[in-house]
Amino acid sequence: MHYPFYYSLQHFWRSSSPNPAFRRTALNLSKEFKQQVIIQGHYPLLVLNKKKGQQIKADSKPEKTAATSDKTSTAKYSDLISLLKKQLGKSYVYGAVGPDTFDCSGLTQYIFKNALNKTLPRTAQTQYNAFDHVSHSNVKPGDLVFFSYNGGATIDHVGIVVSGDNQMIDAQDRGVIKESYMASYWKPYIAGYAHVTDLD
Repeated sequence: MHYPFYYSLQHFWRSSSPNPAFRRTALNLSKEFKQQVIIQGHYPLLVLNKKKGQQIKADSKPEKTAATSDKTSTAKYSDLISLLKKQLGKSYVYGAVGPDTFDCSGLTQYIFKNALNKTLPRTAQTQYNAFDHVSHSNVKPGDLVFFSYNGGATIDHVGIVVSGDNQMIDAQDRGVIKESYMASYWKPYIAGYAHVTDLD
């Protein structure tokens, strides 16, 4: 059994955590707050904002969560991509769910809810668990692409496929950007793809 240990952010940033996504997160936390990362083993459980007492849960543990779909009109790709493009250039903030800043799963959740009225689970891990997976050859625009930095033990990042030429829009340390998920940086970490809903 592991017991939580308390590390300063500086120590956490310099640590040898196997998950680069968590290390990158430290750079995006507001400098005006005195924060600590509570770590159990190698995986952050939550970030505690000591000034405001705010707790932000991390994508650290797999959790079976069923996605829910509200009654809506025909789901249209044009609605999804239009709203998604409006987020380009916005900043990445760990734990943020929009509308001005996002983390990776906060962006996917925001887009599907506001463009298609479809509710996704909150974290990359639970989004991965919630939907049927598809092969790369069957990926369609609007599908989710997932990444793992530890061989699939946990899902650490998610983006939305936006075209048939391997392009996605995701929220990461450079902000919300459009990029290829088959680029040399991302390709080795692809953990799978999931189909959320049919789009016209």
